[in-house]
Amino acid sequence: MVIINKEKLLELARLLVEEGKYDRAIKEYEKIVAADPDDMRVKLRIAELHVKRKQIGDAIKVYREVAEAYTQQGFFLKSVTVYKNVLRLNPSLNDVNELLAELYEKMGLTKDAVRQYDLFAAALENKGEFEKVMELRKKIVDLMPDNNEARVKLAELYQREGLAEESIDQYEQLARQLEAKGGDESRLVELYEKVLSYRSDREDMLRRLVRIYYAKGEFKKTLKWLDFAKTLTPVDTELLAMQAEIYGRFNQLETSRSKYLALSDLYREKGDKEKAVEALAHIAVLIAGEDERMMKRASEIGKGMEEKFTKAMARIRKGVEVEEAEKDTGAAPSEAGTAKKEEAPEKPEAEKPAPEKKEEPADLDRTVLVQLEPEDIGDATVIQPIPKESAEKKKPKAKASEAPVSPKEEPAIDVETLKHDAKAAYDLALLYKKIGLKSEFTKELQRAEGFYAQLADNSAEAASRLSKIRVALGSASQTMPTKKAKPAAKKPVAKSTAKNEVAKPAAKKPTTKKKESATKSKKDTKKKVSFV
Repeated sequence: MVIINKEKLLELARLLVEEGKYDRAIKEYEKIVAADPDDMRVKLRIAELHVKRKQIGDAIKVYREVAEAYTQQGFFLKSVTVYKNVLRLNPSLNDVNELLAELYEKMGLTKDAVRQYDLFAAALENKGEFEKVMELRKKIVDLMPDNNEARVKLAELYQREGLAEESIDQYEQLARQLEAKGGDESRLVELYEKVLSYRSDREDMLRRLVRIYYAKGEFKKTLKWLDFAKTLTPVDTELLAMQAEIYGRFNQLETSRSKYLALSDLYREKGDKEKAVEALAHIAVLIAGEDERMMKRASEIGKGMEEKFTKAMARIRKGVEVEEAEKDTGAAPSEAGTAKKEEAPEKPEAEKPAPEKKEEPADLDRTVLVQLEPEDIGDATVIQPIPKESAEKKKPKAKASEAPVSPKEEPAIDVETLKHDAKAAYDLALLYKKIGLKSEFTKELQRAEGFYAQLADNSAEAASRLSKIRVALGSASQTMPTKKAKPAAKKPVAKSTAKNEVAKPAAKKPTTKKKESATKSKKDTKKKVSFV
């Protein structure tokens, strides 16, 4: 036996690790392991250093040795921790998943074991190793019999591998479990149909299935499964009564009649005379002209049966009337609603436009904003309150009021204010666009257009910004209606005409014409952009 100073070797290895000399540190640790193979802590340090050196294979090898040693010693939790480290380094090691699952099972951690087995089974299934997968799926179901999902996976696997009986066993067991828990009806129906397709002798399942369909009013499906149970339905009074009734509902009167007669005979065999007479009464109610014949049959059943037959007919007719009334009540809301509308025609006329507005609120709202707002904004931004008033008054007064405030004077007075207002409107429009408020974006951009239109003659930057705004407004307005835009466009034309009439005497003719044409082109452009 080699005698070593373990403490000195550990200290030396620690210093080497601090200096980043992992290779030399591993050698020192290996000297300790050679002298004491059971020192798992030193082995774990060696594995960690292999990871730091990115020698993953060597690290996994040492980790496995440690995990196996812990398992043999009964330290399952420590072993689980080590195996988890292995999977972090290489998640594709499926055997480690299985070892982990077995450890969880030994520790009594059933849910963890099932989860780990499921991961292992899924990995093997991708590789096509179905025999091993089947074994693992069985183990999962054995560990957690109430786990419906696990049982379905096993059933589907059996079905895929052509093991029909084994698959049906699992589906049947699952149906029983869901019945005990009061499971979802739709899920139960699906399971019943799968089981009955292979095992028609499951009479209790068949009864539950047809009762579910019958209660839901799905009579075609009910009849399908009643006809399917050829040996059971003719001898079961409940099922035969359903069958006779449903054929009557489908207006297959002769078939319904024969089923009711069979039902009557079946009740007589069982000694239930009243039920036998009631079956005959159903025929009398269902088929016209059968009253006397069925009455005669009833009298043959026993003494006093004619009276019971008459009462049964009255009761059945009443039931039919109630059912028809219930059907009418079911349709009543729509009919009642129609009647109310007919009685009070004023309300529908007032209410009809509301739904139409709700169908296209965004387009209508956006149209109103684009068509109406620019008129107010244009008046505010062009700074021509007097021409606006003059348009509403008589023409002579309009000329007098426009004279002090001409288009030439106003821009020169407040250029800085216009620049400030133009930038503010433009920035706000960009903000609205960013947050998705389309109508507000259009409104502010039109305000900005009004400001920049006044600055365009004196500023190349303003003219450039104006052209960009008009392009943006042109693309934004393509989706909006054009019919409503035309009336709104007439007002600016009237204003410009009034303004030009005042401006002509004060300015030179050539200059006025140029400015007049420039102003008209700008306003025409604005009209096309803003109101289209």
